Amino acid sequence: MTRAMRAILLITMLGVTGLNSAAGQENSDKRPLPDSAGLKQALSLLREVYEQEFSQAKTSAQQSALAHKLLQQANSSAEVPVEQYAMLKVARDVAIRAGDTQTAMRAVEAMGEEFQLDGLQIKAQTITKLARTAKSSAQKKALAATAADLIDEAVADDDYAVAQQLAHVALTAARTSRDRTLIQRVTACNQQLQKSLKTHAQFEQALATLEEKPVDPEANLAAGKYLCLQKGDWQRGGPMLALGSDEALRAPARRELKKPASADEQVALGDAWWEVAQAKKGSEKHALLSRAGHWYQRAKSNSLAGLMLVKVNKRLAEIAQIEQPTLLSRGENSSSGQPPRSRRGRKVYLDDLQEVSSSVGFGTLGKHGETGYEQGPKKVVFRGVAATHALSAHPPHSGSSSITYDLDGKYRTFSVMATILDTTQSPLTFKILADGKLLMQTPAMQQGGEFQPCSLGIKGVRTLKLELHCPGTNANAQGVWIEPYVQR
Repeated sequence: MTRAMRAILLITMLGVTGLNSAAGQENSDKRPLPDSAGLKQALSLLREVYEQEFSQAKTSAQQSALAHKLLQQANSSAEVPVEQYAMLKVARDVAIRAGDTQTAMRAVEAMGEEFQLDGLQIKAQTITKLARTAKSSAQKKALAATAADLIDEAVADDDYAVAQQLAHVALTAARTSRDRTLIQRVTACNQQLQKSLKTHAQFEQALATLEEKPVDPEANLAAGKYLCLQKGDWQRGGPMLALGSDEALRAPARRELKKPASADEQVALGDAWWEVAQAKKGSEKHALLSRAGHWYQRAKSNSLAGLMLVKVNKRLAEIAQIEQPTLLSRGENSSSGQPPRSRRGRKVYLDDLQEVSSSVGFGTLGKHGETGYEQGPKKVVFRGVAATHALSAHPPHSGSSSITYDLDGKYRTFSVMATILDTTQSPLTFKILADGKLLMQTPAMQQGGEFQPCSLGIKGVRTLKLELHCPGTNANAQGVWIEPYVQR
């Protein structure tokens, strides 16, 4: 074994205590970290089993290959938690030495999913270490993009110290990569972070003022805008907006306090937030439109009909097409080259997750924009555009197709567009269930091209089930879930 590989294992063994102290308890279903004695024993066995591989891993490419191998082995060692943890941690450390951001972060994410760790802290620690080992231009690009991606997660947790640390790494790596486009994007990200930092400071100041003056209009406005428009916490922030100094926000916020019960009142409140949103830009506009969508959805589930239903559906369709702004807004894929990850604020498409179970009445479950049919059209096309993340299912006669996902309580929102592509003989109904409870049911659809947008809160939901019901013959009864995704 090389001296470098011995050092990695030694550092791993000595670093056990530090990780234990950072262990988070936000998910009691995760496994506790192994004790120091058990981990040292597992690391010793790992060193013995992989001694030859460690000895041969001298170059960056060889170290990356070893890290990848350990990561794969860890995935098949779940029945022995201490060994799985040891392999994930060594895989991370070997990948760090290789300057391999992608593999190191995959190991970290696997650790966070399985064990009681402070996920953000260990990610930030890993990024900081990679800043010292990433050498090539490609490695610098991957590091910069990944560090920038994580800033959103840090801001969402109000951990601005970590956010600034990540921003420094991202900007330094981008500059040394000499990728002009990446430098511009990361610079813009850093500028937005500084604005968020200022806004958070104003929020803290506003809270201090409200301790002394609970009805101060300016303090209520500042705190309410931060909670509602940045954090999505309308339960806490809504009453503050209702006491705030901005009449445009105050009026609909006060209407919310009256808890409108009729469909007409709920649509009117949705319209009010919609109108306020038109004068805003960026994340504020998105937050206000989302609030409008919340009330439109409430109205739809309250026997809304006729032209008012048509209007609401159109507005919900517009809202569903709007990308959630983030600190690093971009229309193209991340230059890190990594697959979608479960980052707070980022879309995770359901077809990138492994379903727990599925059932169809004809053909197969269509994923990644496929129809699931051996004959006929192979790709799902909605309004002339290929839906590359669509899920497609054909229910049985007088029965239901279903797709079930284990979300483990990790996500906050779910968005999708339900549609049928062809006119059917029997009306089809789409249902969304969370932990066995019905969240939403669409009106029956029978004409090809009908659609129903949906955006739902799923905070704490562990099991998400998508059902498509056919009450009679299933001829042409293909239902499509257009670009379904969850977000933290």
